[in-house]
Amino acid sequence: MSTNKKGRYSHNRIDYIVFGDPKAARKLVHDYGYIPPKDLHDLSDTVKQLVKKRGEVFIKDLLKIHPDRKAVLMADKDTEQDEFCGGCGHASSYTGDLKDLSRKELEDLYAETKDKLSDSPEGDSLKKKLGEIWDVLSDKKKEDEKKDTLSVKKEWAWATIALVVGIIIGSAGSGSKSS
Repeated sequence: MSTNKKGRYSHNRIDYIVFGDPKAARKLVHDYGYIPPKDLHDLSDTVKQLVKKRGEVFIKDLLKIHPDRKAVLMADKDTEQDEFCGGCGHASSYTGDLKDLSRKELEDLYAETKDKLSDSPEGDSLKKKLGEIWDVLSDKKKEDEKKDTLSVKKEWAWATIALVVGIIIGSAGSGSKSS
């Protein structure tokens, strides 16, 4: 009796790891302070969110539960591990979707990447990553400036309304006393 395993694994590498060893994936999620979902798809989504939030530290732990970690490590012995984890192809400092990070997280990531680049100035991928981070960080700064400007405009509008209301009340009160 053959079972149809088609669809058991997605083409996504994180899904592959989660579906390959769901018990270990649940333990890893729990170890990072989250309640692991029972549904495998939800568990995979949680792991993806942790990759985005925790970055390289979480990815290293995730690779420890990779179903093919022994084969990946054997195949990877002769290759440089500076930018990739090996068979999975994850960048070692994978940041997920940069736009989901806060301005502070982006600034920290930018500084960290800049330090790595100063240690190895020939790293083209680091230069590219630094540029991507800078672009997103610049957008965040512009958004923050717009929010600040809008906030100041709202404060001035409320102050103007309060002043006008005060003048109206003051003039209404002084007009009734003189009669």
